[in-house]
Amino acid sequence: MRRTIIWPVLLCFLLSGCAYIGEPLPPALKIPMAVTDLTAQQRGDKIYVSYTPPALTTEGLVLDPPPRADIRIGVSELPDSPGGNVIYAAPWIGKEVVIGATFRGPSGRVSEWSNLVRLTVIEPVTTPTHLIAENTKSGIQLKWTGSAEEYRILRDEVLLDTVKETSFFDSGAGFDVDYSYQVQGVTKTAESEISAAINVLRKDIYPPSSPDGFIALAGVKTIELSWEPSIDEDVSFYRIYRNGTKLVDNLDGTTFSDPDVQSGQTYRYTISAVDAKMNESEISAPVEIEFP
Repeated sequence: MRRTIIWPVLLCFLLSGCAYIGEPLPPALKIPMAVTDLTAQQRGDKIYVSYTPPALTTEGLVLDPPPRADIRIGVSELPDSPGGNVIYAAPWIGKEVVIGATFRGPSGRVSEWSNLVRLTVIEPVTTPTHLIAENTKSGIQLKWTGSAEEYRILRDEVLLDTVKETSFFDSGAGFDVDYSYQVQGVTKTAESEISAAINVLRKDIYPPSSPDGFIALAGVKTIELSWEPSIDEDVSFYRIYRNGTKLVDNLDGTTFSDPDVQSGQTYRYTISAVDAKMNESEISAPVEIEFP
């Protein structure tokens, strides 16, 4: 009888089929990690608070969903007044405030304080108004009304530049592109709301400059015309007129020989430059020549 009981037990240990049961683990506390990237920015009459919610507990466990924040604001070392992601600035104007947040985990335990942000709240910076955009040959001219110390210029919601004046010239704007501009005022630690957008489609309606150095010389059987290359990069070709009538088009060089001439006749030539959009320059000053 004993052998039938002892042998199975002994065999169990020999085959390592019976595991050792250790001390039970304590339950996870599920305390959220503290946030370290909290920021606060006064914009207009509000203070905007942002952060990355904690994804893990202090034990390295995943928090799903991320816990909600308990945001606080105050003038003491540890903020005590309830806040939120958007806080109205009016009660705090003229004060240096401290803003921080804690996070409550699924077990009800609270994280340590986030990094604390100090912010001096000032009178709201007014939003720039009356934004206008003027299309010019060399760029887009912006003007607006405002009272801030500086202004951020945004093109297609991307910061383009920061200026102190209430105007800005965008020399980098290309043709045939629809741009959207906005302006934001900045004063000390605060900024205004972003202005309403103004859209501008910059069309190339600007003719190139007229060619310089246009001369005419009599050849053996032709009148030879020459001129200096246009200083405008978008010139596609040149157009020559004789006695007020178009003589030749689509000239890509800077010389032309006119063979249709007669002895004793006087000819009057002018020239223009034409760009890729078919904008024609002013007609040059005429040159006259009598063919011998």
